[in-house]
Amino acid sequence: MGVLIGLIVFAFFTFLYNHQVLKKFELITLSWRFNYFHSQTSSSDDIIVLGITSDSMRYFGDWKWSRGVFAETLEALDFFGAKSVSFDLFFPGEHRCAKKGDKLFAEEFKKFQDNGKYLTLATVVDAVYHRIKNYYSETVKKKFKLLSLNNENKIKALTVREIIPQHSDEYLKEYKIYLQKPYQDLFDNVRSIGIVNIINTESAIFDTPLFVEFDSMYFATLGLATYFNINQKSNVLQGNGFVFVDNLKVPVFGDNRFMLNWYKPNSGGVPYSTIPINKLVRSYKFLERGSKELGITKEELQSKIDQIYECMPDNCSKELIELEKRYPEEPTVNSKTYKDKYVFIGVLDQSTGIKDLIKTPFSDGTPGVYLHANLFDNLMQKDFIERLSYQTTLLVMLVFSVLTGLTLLGIKNPRYSLTAGLIFCLYPVVPMLLFKYKNIYTDMIYTELAIILTYILSVAYQWVVVEKDKRDISKTFSNYLAPQVLNEILSDPSKLKLGGKKREISILFSDIRGFTTISEQNTPEGVVEFLNEFFDAMVEQIIKAEGTVDKFIGDAIMAFWGAPVEKENHAELAVRGALGMVQGLKELKQKWVLEGRDIPEINIGIGINTGEAIVGNVGASKIKSYTVIGDSVNLASRLEGLNKEYLGIGDPDISIIISEFTYEHVKDIVEVEYANEVKVKG
Repeated sequence: MGVLIGLIVFAFFTFLYNHQVLKKFELITLSWRFNYFHSQTSSSDDIIVLGITSDSMRYFGDWKWSRGVFAETLEALDFFGAKSVSFDLFFPGEHRCAKKGDKLFAEEFKKFQDNGKYLTLATVVDAVYHRIKNYYSETVKKKFKLLSLNNENKIKALTVREIIPQHSDEYLKEYKIYLQKPYQDLFDNVRSIGIVNIINTESAIFDTPLFVEFDSMYFATLGLATYFNINQKSNVLQGNGFVFVDNLKVPVFGDNRFMLNWYKPNSGGVPYSTIPINKLVRSYKFLERGSKELGITKEELQSKIDQIYECMPDNCSKELIELEKRYPEEPTVNSKTYKDKYVFIGVLDQSTGIKDLIKTPFSDGTPGVYLHANLFDNLMQKDFIERLSYQTTLLVMLVFSVLTGLTLLGIKNPRYSLTAGLIFCLYPVVPMLLFKYKNIYTDMIYTELAIILTYILSVAYQWVVVEKDKRDISKTFSNYLAPQVLNEILSDPSKLKLGGKKREISILFSDIRGFTTISEQNTPEGVVEFLNEFFDAMVEQIIKAEGTVDKFIGDAIMAFWGAPVEKENHAELAVRGALGMVQGLKELKQKWVLEGRDIPEINIGIGINTGEAIVGNVGASKIKSYTVIGDSVNLASRLEGLNKEYLGIGDPDISIIISEFTYEHVKDIVEVEYANEVKVKG
């Protein structure tokens, strides 16, 4: 039943998992893992984000700027030694009022690359709705379906030379899809492009496509395109759960989606060194102006500035101190800031009108440029999060669901089974540790809820069905079983074999000596009252010795040991129970004397035998009794009857006769007197 409950719960949560019903909550747990249970590998110091900020707009004017600003930016970065620049900006048609800036930017773009450095430009995918009948033309969002690669398909992101719309004069398709290209002068110099409109901003972003398919070609997204451009390669081969980016094995899932290994923000709230674009341009313009004033080259002036940064605050030469005093307010920069760095340029201030904020595990308002920089950083550091496959995730859910049900209903002791089940509920520790120490992401919510639901259903089943059986057993046996024996049966009902079984046990019969006198001298009510009080005292001693009270036969008691729960020392327990009954009768007599009750002198005779007997539920279809039958039972009864003949042996108050079979079990622990060798009746 535990396995069945686990399988049913597994099937239910597999359905939820396939339809991503709980995706929102799963992503919340993933955010926790990034914040509190991540290895926290540091982001690379070689990546810089140049930002378009409110300070930049105060310096250059309101957006949109002349593209001459970006020409100055590239010129400055080229001078300071940046290795690569990636624009998370798109430059569509020519600027009507600033064509000179367009030309300067295109020229600087070409020059930067000709100097052996790398430029990657953003592009976007658009889908335009055809004008059919009375419909208006409008821009719509395109949901990308990333096609699986085979070994022959390769990304063609570096060599593409023309991006044009897919023309359709017959209006057979609802959408026509195309990549927007920048203005022609700039496009003529573009060697690498990267798709940037790939982001769903409704929830925190944990994964992103590495590339998109267009017109039978695969185009890299900006981070991957930058990686390709720098390495001057562009091959991607499909694997099972990964792709080979050239020789770099990159884990992917679904339609080749890449799981971002987000880096924790620094004190500035972002993972990378971030500089307003105006600060860079101002530093470079100062070099141009200062070098002319000093009659030296920009390189010589920058060299002196670098020395000032190295010798500060008080070890500079007199010449450098004079230079610093001459330009105390001028913006300067240490060329190490940009030397051989990978620069990403994007919008950081939304007042430009460009809405480019995304949600990350660490912030609800992170500029999108950091996503592309982070993806590129993961590739450069080979720092990946591996996501368990769909099949493995379901297997984990199946194993934990079934094991929870099996444990709860398989372990008979509720205390142990509930405790073991709670241990399975600690499953979230597993994905947290895997994430922290192995960079492995696996589902938490679906599996944990499957465990909890299995736990609840198993406990409910145990309460309704198993506990009902236990209550029935308790009701049946509580009056004539020792509490510890009853608890043992309730912990493991399988120990109670009601169907009949041959077992070695010890049987006790006891009878009151002098009961005839009591019955003749008292009313029926008085006799019953006397018997009830006597039986209470005797049964207490039997149960105390872990015995089972079988029945009352007039003034006689029948009890046995070794069933329903097997006891290795059943003979010893039977003898101890008999001695307890004798002691109990002595205490009862003393009580009657103190109470002044006129009860004739009585004694008890006890017979005990050990041997095999049939144990089980015996009786009619409507009335059954759990009892023992067999020759060994009859012998115990006959031994009890012999007490009349051997009452004078030993202590006259102790009328207990055991058989040689019982004696063999207890000879080392009790004192006995040999009575006789007897041929009993029957």
